[in-house]
Amino acid sequence: MAGKFTRLFKNTTFKRKLYLYSLLLCLVPVLVLGTLSSTIASRMVQEEVDHNHQIILRQIQFQVDRFLQTLEKSSIDLANNSIVEKSVQAGPSMQHLDISLEMIDLVQRQRNFSEIPYDISIIYSHYGKVYSNRDGLIGQNDFAYADIARQLIAKYNGPVVISPRTYPNQDELLVIRSVPLFITDKADGFVMLHIKSNKLSSFVQSVQLGERRRLLVLDDKGTVVTSHNPEEIGTRINSSELYRYWSDPDGSSGQVELDGVSYQVSMERSAFNNWTYLALTESSLLTGKAKRIQTLTWTIVAALVAVWVSIALLGTNRLYNPIQRLSNKFSGAARSNTPPRDGLEALDSFIHHVVMTNDRLQHRLNEQLPYLKETVYQQLLRGEMDDRDIHDKTEQYGFPLKGNWFCVCLVDVDEFGRFRETYREKDRSLMLYALRKMCEELCEQEPDFSCITAAPLPGQVAIVIGLDRIDDDAERKVKEMAAQINGKVRHYFQFTVTVALSRPGKNYRSISESYQQALELLSYRLLLGHNQFITSDELKPSVQQSRTAIVKRLKKIVSCIAQGDLEGADAELAEMMREVPQYVQNSETVLGLFAYLIGEMDVTRSISAIRKTWISTG
Repeated sequence: MAGKFTRLFKNTTFKRKLYLYSLLLCLVPVLVLGTLSSTIASRMVQEEVDHNHQIILRQIQFQVDRFLQTLEKSSIDLANNSIVEKSVQAGPSMQHLDISLEMIDLVQRQRNFSEIPYDISIIYSHYGKVYSNRDGLIGQNDFAYADIARQLIAKYNGPVVISPRTYPNQDELLVIRSVPLFITDKADGFVMLHIKSNKLSSFVQSVQLGERRRLLVLDDKGTVVTSHNPEEIGTRINSSELYRYWSDPDGSSGQVELDGVSYQVSMERSAFNNWTYLALTESSLLTGKAKRIQTLTWTIVAALVAVWVSIALLGTNRLYNPIQRLSNKFSGAARSNTPPRDGLEALDSFIHHVVMTNDRLQHRLNEQLPYLKETVYQQLLRGEMDDRDIHDKTEQYGFPLKGNWFCVCLVDVDEFGRFRETYREKDRSLMLYALRKMCEELCEQEPDFSCITAAPLPGQVAIVIGLDRIDDDAERKVKEMAAQINGKVRHYFQFTVTVALSRPGKNYRSISESYQQALELLSYRLLLGHNQFITSDELKPSVQQSRTAIVKRLKKIVSCIAQGDLEGADAELAEMMREVPQYVQNSETVLGLFAYLIGEMDVTRSISAIRKTWISTG
């Protein structure tokens, strides 16, 4: 059962769990407090009833003990009086009339001055007579309590107090003393005080216990001395449970059953005469009060529970609303075939989907990042970005360039047409990649500047070099690094390259200008030949002038051909052939010039053909 409940709780939604936790946090303290309050209130009711019973019983005990003490004192005064002693010794006769009259006068005075009304009987043990203030001098057999008198004469062993209704037709409390008071053998007579039973009952009747409560006074033999119910006086305890409680109160539970009714009992025992005072209250009366308290307590608890349930429900909805709004806003759950029931599961599904998508995009971005960087590098070289774009791209892609001064070094493969015919495309790509990495490694060897590489044209590598400052030492190091490229290429590859190094420029915007300057320097390869390192500082003025003259001559030849002036083109070609030996010193450069001329003528012929086609279709 516990395992099933655990599985059910685990499978429930987060909203229900939140609601259950809120209910537990709200209801458990209220229920515990209600239970404790109800239990404590019931116990306090019981303790208060017991306390009140003890107070009442002590008051009655005090009154009854004082009443009995007064009777005891009166009986002792009479039994110890010399007149009474002489009367019981001499006996009731005319010879001792004066003694009898004194005794009668003493009895009358005793009754008159007593605060408790009672009758007095004097029993003459040796003469079979009894004197009573009610009946006068009578025979013992005519005495109302003749049996008691005979038992006293036969075996008297101390003061006697006889509860009402102990004997038939005895509706009085009898207090008996021997005369003389202290005897060693047999008494000469006895003094008997008669007190109506209603005098004891008055003490009990004076206590207003209310309905469904009882008060009993028991003597040392368990006989009812007085009670609210007169019919119980003189009877013995008829309940075994009450008798066990009376005989051993510490070993009993304090709850007895009389005539089919359960009572809660409180007891007080008198040390004066060992009488017992019992107060009985119906248990239903106590439980009724306790139940009313419990009903009130649990009504308040139910109200609090209802309030807390409402608060928990409202609080759960308020706490769960952000999750619900997020789950409704994001469509992570809708992407799966079985949408989750819980908002957290929907968010988890969406986040999982986002993470997977992000991983895929990151993987693709990492794959495309080199191409993106290459595009940005080429835009830098071509001058297609403003300062803001350059700053954003620099932070986005993390350019390794540092400093405020930049120069461009172009590495171009010589005779690229032959290079393309000699090697396959895959081999060409690997060689150019290796050439680019070699250039980067040469730059990294110098800690004073940084660099990036790009491939603006097939067979060409552009190296952008960043410098913190411009001085003779920095320029020297840059030239030394660039000058090493030709030797490294000849050593590791089967082709040669021409390297052109521009002047340094300030800020990123100068990179495109430096690139154009390097391109212009690279064009001097027509005159200088292959496997050259070209810088503007080392380029001779004569070479610059010859390049300008030859380039003009080449363009003029192409222009004459385009215009159909073949004679002019022939004259210009003859003039160029006369000038080339004056400026060019190797055959490779000459071949390069004529190859360039042929290329320009081919391009011009293609443009003319396209133009004619447009005109004919006009």
